[in-house]
Amino acid sequence: MATSRWYIKRGDTLPTLTATLSGPPDSVTGVAPPLNLTSVTSGKLIMHRVGVTLERALVLLAPLTDGMVEYSFLDADWDDIVAGVYKVEFELTYNDNKIRTVPTDDYCQIVVTEDLD
Repeated sequence: MATSRWYIKRGDTLPTLTATLSGPPDSVTGVAPPLNLTSVTSGKLIMHRVGVTLERALVLLAPLTDGMVEYSFLDADWDDIVAGVYKVEFELTYNDNKIRTVPTDDYCQIVVTEDLD
């Protein structure tokens, strides 16, 4: 994954969080190819901070072979989200109901800071 940390002010609905989900690195080149999402039926953005776990539906972006997903924060999201650093992972459900969580070796982060108004 190219971006592993995003920043947003509490209450903002932009920027849209966009990520390219990748699989394990190729054994020859060492490059992690994007995940092919053509068999994915749904995806979730999962944010966790001490005492709070939030799940939000992801949008899968075309072409699905590029492994791109996005989430746009909604006004209602900020009822549950306070300032702080959140661990983030993406959970994908495939058409055979199997689940894959990305990244597999660590977490991404969303840093939420208070807005001045």
